[in-house]
Amino acid sequence: MLIRFSFKNFKSFKNENCLDMEATSLKEHEYNVAKTENGEYLKVSAIYGANASGKTNVLQAFDYMKKRILFVTTNFSKINENIKTGVWFEEFAVPFLVFEKTGYELVVASPLGGNSPIDVNSLSCSNPMEWDEAAKFLKNTVELSKVDYKMFDAIYLPGGHAPMFDLANNELLKKIIEYFYENDKVISAVCHGVAGLVLAKDKNGYSI
Repeated sequence: MLIRFSFKNFKSFKNENCLDMEATSLKEHEYNVAKTENGEYLKVSAIYGANASGKTNVLQAFDYMKKRILFVTTNFSKINENIKTGVWFEEFAVPFLVFEKTGYELVVASPLGGNSPIDVNSLSCSNPMEWDEAAKFLKNTVELSKVDYKMFDAIYLPGGHAPMFDLANNELLKKIIEYFYENDKVISAVCHGVAGLVLAKDKNGYSI
């Protein structure tokens, strides 16, 4: 549970502000108190204030506490008339479900948005049924240009042959990867997903 939350230099707030859930008046709030070995804390609180006093900014500061992972996947589906491709399903579904169960906020994006095709060679009757839930997010990805990537703590690029044909030459993805690199955020990719890293360089012009 959240016990104490403080923030400063955020939007309209310059000085440090603190929301403290410690119960200071048990008589008044006894019905709303959680008693733990470390103290007694309010279960529920409310934020009051006049219009334009900063209530929304307080809530948005809470939102910054969330840990977010940006998945960037492919839109490419066909190498030639005889060879279809896409994202390798396991390399998307397994980490997606693990991160989701761990409590991370996930956004799945692609260069064009919309459908991110699954490589048919990675589909099998032996795939766990829970992967079907992850597949839904590949059908309606967010267009990468519409993502506020600076809000994310990590980026992940799943593999499959397809990323070599669109992620490898995407200038916006290059910019995003370089931002993550310069700000010490987590950059991760699996198998051919590393194709999305090839354009990115550090401040000295060296490949990351």
